[in-house]
Amino acid sequence: MAAVIRARILTKVLGGGPAGLAGAAALRWGWEKLREDREEEVLAISRLKPGETYTVVTRPAPTRKERKLAERSLDLHERLDKASRPKRAQRKADRAYRRAERKALRAKPGSAREAKWARRARGIAAWQATLASPSKRQRALERKVGAVDSRLVEVRAAALGKARKGTRRTRRRFT
Repeated sequence: MAAVIRARILTKVLGGGPAGLAGAAALRWGWEKLREDREEEVLAISRLKPGETYTVVTRPAPTRKERKLAERSLDLHERLDKASRPKRAQRKADRAYRRAERKALRAKPGSAREAKWARRARGIAAWQATLASPSKRQRALERKVGAVDSRLVEVRAAALGKARKGTRRTRRRFT
C-alpha cells in the first residue's frame, strides 16, 4: 500500500512522462541505498587461550579542535604539493640540459664542439640546482605542515589516552 501511495505522489510531483519515470526510478534507487544495511567489518581475529585477556579500546569521535587541525593539515599538504611541483623554468632547464648532454655525446671526442656543449651542460646543471632548491615559501610551508601534523598527532594521542583511561572495561574469560 505504501508503495502505491509513494508512486502516486511521485507521479503527481514529477509528472507521468519519461522524465517523471526516470526521476521516480532515481528516487527509488536512492531510497533503497539509504535503507541498505551496512556490512559488518572484521577488525581482528584472535584465538585466546584460557586465562588470556583481550582489550578493545575504541577511538572516540574527533573533537572540534581535532577536526579543525585535520582540515588545516590537509589544506597545508595540498598547498605544499602545489608549491613543490616542477615549475616552467625547471622543465625548461631540464630540456636544455638533456639537449646539451645529447649534443656533447654526439660531438667528436676531444673536439671544440664537445667542450662547448659540455661547458653549457655544466652551466645548465648549476642553473637546475638553484631552481630545484626550495624557496622561502616552500620552507615556511614545510615548517607549518610539520608543526600542524605534530600537534594533530598529540591531540589524537591525548584523545585515545583519555578514552583508554576513562572506559568501563568488561572482562570476559574464554575457556
